[in-house]
Amino acid sequence: MSTRTPALAGTATLISAALALSGCSGSPSGDSTTGTLTIANPSTLATFDPAQVTTGSLDQYLQPVYDTLLRRTPDLELVPMLATEWTYDDALTTLSLELRTGVAFTDGTDFDADAVVANLVRTRDANGPQSASLASVDTVTAVDADTVEVHLTEPDPGLLDALAGTAGSIVSPEALDSDTLSTAPVGTGPFVLDTASTTTGDTYTYTANPDYWDPELVPYDTIVIKTLEDVTARMNAIQSGQVQATMAEIPQIAAAESAGLTVQTQLLNFTGLVIFDREGALVPALGDARVRRAINHAIDGDALLTALRDGRGVVTSQLFGEDSEAFVADLDDEYPFDPARARELLAEAGYADGFDITLPDFSAIFGESLFATVTEQLQAVGITVTLESLPIPDMIGKTMSGGYAVTLNSNFQGTAWQTLSQYVLPTAAFNPFHSTDDTVASLIDTVRTTTGDDQNAAYQKLNEHIVEDAWAAPFFREQGVYLSTDAVEVTLQPQTQVPSIYDFAPAE
Repeated sequence: MSTRTPALAGTATLISAALALSGCSGSPSGDSTTGTLTIANPSTLATFDPAQVTTGSLDQYLQPVYDTLLRRTPDLELVPMLATEWTYDDALTTLSLELRTGVAFTDGTDFDADAVVANLVRTRDANGPQSASLASVDTVTAVDADTVEVHLTEPDPGLLDALAGTAGSIVSPEALDSDTLSTAPVGTGPFVLDTASTTTGDTYTYTANPDYWDPELVPYDTIVIKTLEDVTARMNAIQSGQVQATMAEIPQIAAAESAGLTVQTQLLNFTGLVIFDREGALVPALGDARVRRAINHAIDGDALLTALRDGRGVVTSQLFGEDSEAFVADLDDEYPFDPARARELLAEAGYADGFDITLPDFSAIFGESLFATVTEQLQAVGITVTLESLPIPDMIGKTMSGGYAVTLNSNFQGTAWQTLSQYVLPTAAFNPFHSTDDTVASLIDTVRTTTGDDQNAAYQKLNEHIVEDAWAAPFFREQGVYLSTDAVEVTLQPQTQVPSIYDFAPAE
């Protein structure tokens, strides 16, 4: 198997907006005036322990100090980092990693196979956000100082991608179980945290690692990450010159363009209804695929996208994004807005008079207008919606434990395996009823045990089946927005809105 393999998978969070929300490199020249890159991040970092950090915008805090075993480039290629080569056996259950030599942690400890073993086993067993990414790992063995074998319980198409993300971050063995790991990270990364100039939850300052093994990945003398959760505060910070780059939202595009900022957009999140109760345990009507298809036809995705997202996105009927191996372009149009057809399907299924469903009221997260419009459109075809309002943490807990038959959600569209891991596998977080069927089980087995074109074909067949059986009712894929000043060049990477630190370089 090639050592430069397309990224295959990753992890997921719950409703990403509620929980908080690789490679451009440059020469080590630094900014022409300060040598400092200052960026805003929308999420608050609770710890520098990679095993306890959720994937997403929080990655940006960890990347300066921790190298990962592999690294993603902006075209989603996996390239060497701490691992220089990787190969699977024929059964796809043993992964061999050849490690970079001559690398040391910033505490002086040598990087070697024992360090990799200690990190992967600890992350797998930590019962943290990254544990699921390594759940298929049975044992990890140091064959010699520069070689590691990872033995799996079953083929895992997401493992290589996980090793290029937070789960693949390598911490010094001396720091792994220390009391100071949460605030004093020790890795082999291109930068070192300047604790004296860092205020937890506010500002994080990193200085270049003078002994870093690849100077081309250190284009700045200093990186400063400011935690700014409020979108208006981030906008003010970049307009006033306090930061050079930040994530933004669609309503801010016009102001950003007027201010002369560079505006980059890409399709990221899907927004729609996820139908958990496909066997009708809570709501019997949902056990009939015709009813689930009726829900899809009842929603006017184009009107929602125009009214709520300024038309910046693509109406869709599939959970998989355009950069996914499972994407099938024709499926975007599988369920056009057609209330009459929705009523016909309900009548065919024996629900001519409609039925009732209860949705968790996440309007505080996704907007009252979205909830109001979706509720009206469902009720127009006979589906009466009751919104249940509880404290957000309680509703999240109830959602993920199967307390609701349907929920509205917005989440990133990553690789095909990421989407399966989020919504389709019996163990997926957004499959709390653990439902499956023979077709899904068979195709997942094919995905696990094949690679290349055969695997992609299985992904696409699985996507077609899920859409036909209406496991969800997606409305649209919307654009993510990233802003930068003319002092910095930022290369966006598909499937994530917050660029990695390797995606920044001083403007020439």
